[in-house]
Order: sequence, then structure tokens, then C-alpha cells
Amino acid sequence: MKRSFAEYDSSAGPVQLHIIVRDACEQNLGNRLGGLADCAGIDVVGDGLLVVRADYDADMDDFLRRASRLITENGAEIVESRLCPTVYESGPVAISKRFIVLAPGTSSDNFSGSHSPMTRVIPLYLESGTSFGSGQHPSTRLAVEALEHAGALGDSFPRRVLDIGCGSGILSLVCAKLGAEHVMGLDINPAALAAARHNARLNGEDNTIIIADSPLADIKLQFDLLVANISPFVLLGLIPALPHLLSPNGIIVLAGMRQAQLGDIRRILQKEGLFHNEQIYKYGQWVGILNQL
Repeated sequence: MKRSFAEYDSSAGPVQLHIIVRDACEQNLGNRLGGLADCAGIDVVGDGLLVVRADYDADMDDFLRRASRLITENGAEIVESRLCPTVYESGPVAISKRFIVLAPGTSSDNFSGSHSPMTRVIPLYLESGTSFGSGQHPSTRLAVEALEHAGALGDSFPRRVLDIGCGSGILSLVCAKLGAEHVMGLDINPAALAAARHNARLNGEDNTIIIADSPLADIKLQFDLLVANISPFVLLGLIPALPHLLSPNGIIVLAGMRQAQLGDIRRILQKEGLFHNEQIYKYGQWVGILNQL
């Protein structure tokens, strides 16, 4: 099915698939990937890091399969794949009943939550044009819905949060605004790291949110909440690393998958002992899940 990877809120406009690849010999692999049909370009974003961009009207599932095969043959690895809008909404973007994304300098006084005019809106200020998470994609909205639910499961929102693949830092910001005391956001893309740090400062949360590029294996802390809104391709390889990061009775929120991919995610969660008290969130064919140990 055409663009099945990118089933998307039609109001948000077209998207482009970005595949982030780690490879020590990026020039050789970049040349080969650039020759793939439907490749829109290759960007070198750091030492050994490439971003492969697919044409916005490509069959993204097919492109990801073809690129993955070539990447594996060259001994490289995909560390993330994400959908990035090519058109950005200039006005406010309501991403939940409580949160609204606004351009810096915009007042939230004229907006109310969708429950009633008395519901307090929580503004999130993001620079326009960021390709690392603007709230337009359904998976982001599902993750936010799950995080709001996570805050209602106990007496307070989980204190320590790890946001894996944080992008713009939008989910880190949501956690901080909901009451998290310590949030660590991880990403490997230098531009995403810079955007997330900037957005943390912009929202007055730079004392709560730490943005880092540390590998998961190097993190020795435990967290009360783990959240990852990334592609299922990456999630499947990521889940085995999560048990040692989660505190007893901890919560995992995962998004970025479609209904057809849910079974694979569930099976590996069960294998790793992370499948408990599951909650499902749906938006069209997109799915988010919450598990609490």
C-alpha cells in the first residue's frame, strides 16, 4: 500500500522518512544508499552518522526494507527511523486535551482544554520547522495520551523519566510539565540534541531535563518511567535493554508502531518480563501501549 509507513493525520501534510545510520565509512555507504530509487538525499550529521531521506511520496515500507538490506550488507546499523513533516503548521497544534504546541512568544491565554473552558491548557513552546518532533504525528499524540494516563496511576507523576529517542524533546517536556522531577532525554543526532536542549530552555525546564547522547548500555540509573516514540524496527532491538533501566513497579510507554506491528512488540515485551497491566491507545492504524510492572 502506498505510503503505508506514513499513515498520517491528513491535516498535517506530507511527511518524509528519515533513517539514521551509524557507519564508520559513511562516504562509501552514503554513495550506495544515494543510488536507491526514491532516495531524496543523504546528510552527514556527525562522526559516522548518516541521515537517509526518502522522497515524501515513496512507498516508505518498501524503501525502509531496501535501505535496511543495503545497510546490513555493509556492516552498518540503523539506530533510528522517524517520520518528519515537510510542511509545518504555523498555528497552535493541540496534541491532547491538555497540551498545546505554540510558537515561541505566543500567548496561551486564548486557548482552553477540550473538556471545558475551565480546563487549564499547558503550553509547549517549540521552534517552528523542527523535523525532530512537532506534535503533528499521531504517534506523538498517542504517547502524550499514555503519559497523561501514567500520571493518574499513582499519587503523583513518576519522578525519574528516561525519554529514548527524544528528538525535539517534546515528550520530555510533557513529562516535566506533568510533574517529573528528573528527566533524561537521549538521542544520537547532534541536531536533535541541540533542538531538545534549546526547547528545554525555551520552556523553563532546563533544570529538570538533561539531554544526552549516552548509549543505553552506559546508563546505570533506574527510572520510574521509560518512554520511547520510535519506529518498531528500532523498538524490537531496544526492548531487551530496558529491564535493567526500570525501577520496581515502573512504567513503560511505547509508541511509533501500527496495529499490524503490535504483536511483535508484545511478544518481545513478554519475553523480557515487561508485559503487565497493558493499556492500548489508538489513532487510526497507529498504536501506543503502556505497561506497568
